[in-house]
Amino acid sequence: MSLSKKSSSGWMAVYFLLASVGAFSQVGTADSSAHSVSISEQLNAINNDKKQVLENFDERSKACWKIFAVNDCLAKARQLKYQQLAPLDQREYELNAQQRALKEIERRKRLADKEPHQN
Repeated sequence: MSLSKKSSSGWMAVYFLLASVGAFSQVGTADSSAHSVSISEQLNAINNDKKQVLENFDERSKACWKIFAVNDCLAKARQLKYQQLAPLDQREYELNAQQRALKEIERRKRLADKEPHQN
């Protein structure tokens, strides 16, 4: 997937989340903060998965130095690393977009609560 497709799908997710601000503005801050915690937990899980992928890459690249075709082995190890990181990065971008949208919703709710109510 090209960079423009990745960024457009991320922006589309942000757009749909912000478009639903009206629906989410009725949700209490406890619900939105619970969702924010869920996103943080998912981001932590993604970071742990990324660490595992990088550790596996380090092991594979060290093993490459024990064989004759080092360059080819290292290229394959890098390719595998990028293939494994790509979906993790994409999910991380989506979660970050959701987190930004939630923060925007919470900000708008705080601003609405500060405004004097007119009859």
